[in-house]
This record gives sequence, C-alpha cells and structure tokens, in this order.
Amino acid sequence: MNENLSGHGPAASVPEEVKRWSWGAFLLSWIWGIGNNTWIALLCFVPFVNLVMPFVLGANGNEFAWRNRRWESLEHFHKVQKAWAVAGVAIVLTLSVGSVALIGGVVSAIYSTVTASEPYKLAIAQLRGNTEAQALLGNDVKSGWISNTSYDQTDGKVDAVIDVSVSGSKGSGQLHITAKKTNSKWWLTACQLQVDGQDKRIDLMENKI
Repeated sequence: MNENLSGHGPAASVPEEVKRWSWGAFLLSWIWGIGNNTWIALLCFVPFVNLVMPFVLGANGNEFAWRNRRWESLEHFHKVQKAWAVAGVAIVLTLSVGSVALIGGVVSAIYSTVTASEPYKLAIAQLRGNTEAQALLGNDVKSGWISNTSYDQTDGKVDAVIDVSVSGSKGSGQLHITAKKTNSKWWLTACQLQVDGQDKRIDLMENKI
C-alpha cells in the first residue's frame, strides 16, 4: 500500500487515482481553492488569467488538493472532492435556473407593458379590421414576439415605435407600428403589416371593413 503523503507540498507523490479531472475545482474555482488550501486558485481574480484558471484547476485541482492538504486516506479525499463536485453542479444549476427565470420575468413584463399600451391596441384594431390582412392571416390573429419597442419623449410629445410578430390560422407576419401622443391622446402615424414570404407591405391605415 502506498504511503499517505498528502499535505506534504509540491514534493509529495500523488496516487494515480487522484490524477483525474476535478469538477469541484472547475466549477467553484477560488471557493474550492480556499477550502482545499490551494491558494493559486485566487488567480481567478486576476483579469485575463481568470479566463484559463478554471481549466487549470479542473485539470490539476485534485493533485493540488492532495499536496496542499492533509487527508485521512484516499477514500476520505475522494469523498470530500465528490462533495465539492456535487455542490458545484448544484450551485451552477441554481444560478442557471435563476437567470432563466429572471430573463423570463423581464420579457414577460415588457410584453405585458407593450400589449397594454394604447399604440398597440390601436394597431391591433386596425389589423383585425383590415380585409386584406384577414384574408392572408385569418380572423384569429394573435400577437407574438416583440422584436423592437422604443418611446421618445420631447417637448411634452411622445413618439412610439413597436415591432411585433402576429399570426393566425392562415399565415404570419410582422406588424410595424409608429404612434404619437399629444395632449394625452395617442394616434397612429403608421401601421403596416409585412406578411411572411411576401415583399409587399400592407398599409393597415387603409382598406378597412
């Protein structure tokens, strides 16, 4: 049986079973480094170096940990490093889910705000009341992805631009809306439908039922 030389520094021999990828070191970098007396992991705070350090730690972390900290046995070492790996995966998954939820919340808030706005309601009314649009999209038109929205306020007047996808049982397209607000009242300055697969833009300000 090989002698346990863990914690003896750079000169300590490392068992072959230790020489493998460390997910705990890769995912938790400097946090793992502090917990394993591996201070080189603090280079993760150095600009540019931090781009490669997680990979350095992933490839060499187990060896660093074996040399820099005293372990009761090889089994003890593997048990602790497995716990670090599980913690790393759990934290990454939690952060990922949280980020997705945050982005989803922001998108949902933007969508709700735009679809509740007066320019949007006026444009949808124009769309649903246009015979040509009905023939191409169908009578059951619904809005989808909002690709652009902006509001510019100057001298008490507000200019709005909204681009939103729309679809129905017969087809889909992009709705381009520009509107202006003066004296607390909104009115459309342009409302056009670009049907998918066609070059022509339909002016929804005309040809109403």
